[in-house]
Amino acid sequence: MSLGGQVELVKDGKPYVMFGDGKLCTCKPISEEDLASFIADCISCEDKINKILPIGGPGKALTPLEQGELLFKLLGKEPKFLKVPIGMMDFVIGILDFLVKFFFSLGDAAEFRKIGRYYAAE
Repeated sequence: MSLGGQVELVKDGKPYVMFGDGKLCTCKPISEEDLASFIADCISCEDKINKILPIGGPGKALTPLEQGELLFKLLGKEPKFLKVPIGMMDFVIGILDFLVKFFFSLGDAAEFRKIGRYYAAE
């Protein structure tokens, strides 16, 4: 789940959801405004067209655990985490990969789960 999606949940008193121990990956959260500006620059600046460029917000990369701790601190709430085993995603992906052989309409769902699994752990 994206950091943006977690904010409202935590505001409503729900736990911050993460995979594994919350230390499987890191990222540099970026605001929608900064992301839009970056994308516009990639379209309009010759030196950025068709290039692989680093993107992220300011500061060091944060683990999901660090992001959650920071969010609870900013909201003045007691930290409450839900740690989902990464193997749970592998299990669901396995089931969908099997079912897609019979129900082709599940193909997109299976692929989206694989993408989600990648970003949860890489």
